[in-house]
Amino acid sequence: MVRWLPYFEDTFVSPFRSCPEHEFKSDSHLAQAPSLPILILHAKDDIIVPFYVGEKLYDAVVASRRSGDAPITLHSYPKEDRLGHKYICNAHDLSELVGDFVKRHR
Repeated sequence: MVRWLPYFEDTFVSPFRSCPEHEFKSDSHLAQAPSLPILILHAKDDIIVPFYVGEKLYDAVVASRRSGDAPITLHSYPKEDRLGHKYICNAHDLSELVGDFVKRHR
């Protein structure tokens, strides 16, 4: 995307903020599944979905959980890994990380 264009925000971003039909409500949906273990993977150099949004999702789901509910884990990848928005699939530790998470929470 060309974020530098003067009309970018109004054309591409605002419709998602102002239209309930297009809202991403991951925090609400995940709050309704307290028995579901959650692993959030996020790269700190993601410019499409900034890292603070992943942290916000993590915090919201943690706040919705009670003692005894399934765990939620946020794993971040440093900017130096250059994984951005769509290359976490290339992370050197992805297979081990996901495998360990699944084994711990079967």
